[in-house]
Amino acid sequence: MPTSPRIRRGFPGDILETYAKDMTRSSVVNWLPAVLLIYCKIPPEIPTWFIFYLQNVLVGLAVFHFTRRVTGNDLIGVMTIFVCYMAGPWQWNLAHYWNFMSWQPNPGHISLSLIVFSVVAVVDDRPLRAMVLLLASAITHAGLTIQSAFLIGLYWLSIYGPGKNRELLIRCVVLAIVGVACLLPSIMLSLESVPKVPISEWMSAVYTLDHAVPWNSTRWMPHWPLRFLYVFILVFMAFQQRASMHVRYTRLWVASFVGCVFLGVLQPVGVGG
Repeated sequence: MPTSPRIRRGFPGDILETYAKDMTRSSVVNWLPAVLLIYCKIPPEIPTWFIFYLQNVLVGLAVFHFTRRVTGNDLIGVMTIFVCYMAGPWQWNLAHYWNFMSWQPNPGHISLSLIVFSVVAVVDDRPLRAMVLLLASAITHAGLTIQSAFLIGLYWLSIYGPGKNRELLIRCVVLAIVGVACLLPSIMLSLESVPKVPISEWMSAVYTLDHAVPWNSTRWMPHWPLRFLYVFILVFMAFQQRASMHVRYTRLWVASFVGCVFLGVLQPVGVGG
């Protein structure tokens, strides 16, 4: 990604010149408008507005697709779209992620929809389609994708046990490809001769992030009990309906629950360490 000559002349070696291009590489939401501007002379407002509308439309389509698959009922799928837009479940998180859905493009919101589509492909036993969707998600938001790939891996382990080594191997290759795609921006950065930040300085910055240590945020504390309650109610309702779900969706529920609990415990342990 070209760096502005003004930046190179005026502030050589500053953080913007050093890291901006690498941060830009990390998401298609960042680099696509820049590429279209540089090579096609398309104003960045046009792809930005397109991405904004795409993230709002995709989440409804993804929820409809998933709900219709689970219930086999189109009407319930349509009703779920309205409930989704009214409730805004992307806000119900314990990591204090802000809601950008209605006012700016956000890689996480687009990635979330792609992940939901990929989960349906996973349960439908279409690993190649799932891989394509996860790769699209990886170039959009690597962090969400690699966490979701972990949950999908747990699901595949629960489905393909002894005697199904070939099927499991194929799916391990899929996850490995997705993992490499998620790590590619970091790998590219590590190959460049850029200044390395000491771990002590890096951790001091981590402790200021609401996402990493949300319990230290005064903005997060008043909201987390309600968010936890929302998530608990959804988990409980899904558990009650397990008898009416296909065994694959039941195993998906269990794998997702176990994986989320593990990742949830891992976060304070990792930050504390």
